[in-house]
Amino acid sequence: MDMKEVTAFATIIKEGTFTKAANKLNYAQSTITNQIQRLETELGVKLFERDWGAKLTPQGETFAEHVDNLLQHWDYVIDEMALLGSEEKGIINIGIHENFANIIPVIFKRFKLVRPHFKCNFVVATTELFSNMLLENKIDFALCGKLMLKETFTFEKIYNEEICFITSKKHPLVGKERQIDELYDFPIVTGGRNCITSHRLKEEFDDFYSEAIIHSTTMVSLIPIMVEETDAIGVVTKSIQIDNSVCYLDVEMKNPVIEIGVLSNQEFVYLTATKKILIDLIKTCLPVTVS
Repeated sequence: MDMKEVTAFATIIKEGTFTKAANKLNYAQSTITNQIQRLETELGVKLFERDWGAKLTPQGETFAEHVDNLLQHWDYVIDEMALLGSEEKGIINIGIHENFANIIPVIFKRFKLVRPHFKCNFVVATTELFSNMLLENKIDFALCGKLMLKETFTFEKIYNEEICFITSKKHPLVGKERQIDELYDFPIVTGGRNCITSHRLKEEFDDFYSEAIIHSTTMVSLIPIMVEETDAIGVVTKSIQIDNSVCYLDVEMKNPVIEIGVLSNQEFVYLTATKKILIDLIKTCLPVTVS
């Protein structure tokens, strides 16, 4: 089986039409059509309806359920074969959530010892942005929070991160344990509208969320600075560094936990050896153990 034909099939499904798939792969449409015809001949079934649109036959739907794993396994085999050579070379793109950007220098130095000729591109962003980058194949995997309702991705948990609330030390709520409803009357600063902390805050506030004054920033490391000398309350995780100008509020939550781990659009069994090395390095650089 020619993997170019399998790739053509997968691209048609992803892009929606033969024409778009041909443009994506820089092929003439006739080339895509011929590849699918050869694949159908080899499999002995029709994969698409005879009008040559992108509508799958029942046999095509069955093949589509397995094609991603087939391509991932092929990439895995190619990578394993490359390891048999004297050197492994290539490029890997890693997303690191901004909360953990400080571990990048350590990861880089350790990785260069085992893959001296491999190029690393580190991208610092948020979980929300990483999900889009994975869909567009701009990164190979990311260290970030677990996405909600994203069945496209696989996630390997490393540890649990705690959500917390921070304020100016002069804030009227500072001093004793508070209930979540005591926060409604103050401005709230959280991550981007689709970030995990924002979703969790909405769950905690329940019906009162629409009445609260919610501000957001996609750069969550700025939140401690934004709440300084104001009556605003910041929603962050414990990994965010704060200075002496702000403090933690003791607020009771129904669910203060966010799962932190490695997010990928590949099954972890098919990750290449180099990706697995980097993931192991990330785990050792975090100040936690796998739970």
